[in-house]
Amino acid sequence: MNARHEGKRGGTVLQEVKPMRTTRNQCHGKMHSRTPAKPGLIATFLLRFQRHVLVDTLGLLLIVVVTAASLSDQAGARKIFQQMRGTGKKLRKVWVDGTYRGAEWTVWVKEKYRIVLESVARAAGQKGFAVLPHRWVVERTLAWLNQNRRLSKDYEELPSTSETFVYVAMTRLMLKRLVA
Repeated sequence: MNARHEGKRGGTVLQEVKPMRTTRNQCHGKMHSRTPAKPGLIATFLLRFQRHVLVDTLGLLLIVVVTAASLSDQAGARKIFQQMRGTGKKLRKVWVDGTYRGAEWTVWVKEKYRIVLESVARAAGQKGFAVLPHRWVVERTLAWLNQNRRLSKDYEELPSTSETFVYVAMTRLMLKRLVA
């Protein structure tokens, strides 16, 4: 079976498959293979999600937004800021990944939400792995979430269901820490 993958987080996969007939999925409107039809090459869209999280300095979850992988990181961050009504009233500085850089983006966030975005990036001449300050807090939170079976893979069809399971997993984690 030959396959060609485009993109890191979803995209089109062309592969030689058994004969299939494609039907529409009611949730996403994307094409999925269901029943046999005629042989050949078909294009299947991979449904994958990415999680955008806002955590405090301890790594405890404040807001999570699950979007399609085809949506840009900055568009996902916009959704986080839109949901941040009472949660982020006192936020003045947010450390972000390098993908959230950009002069226009930083100015838009500062004007609209009065929050300064500080990008956490690796040193200029750095080669190989190194722990980045503040970045490890988010990575640790995502590792805590991935310890849950339902969150280790994209089992859910709807992003809202995935968001709910993230909140349930984080609530469970915080309750375990309160009891201990």
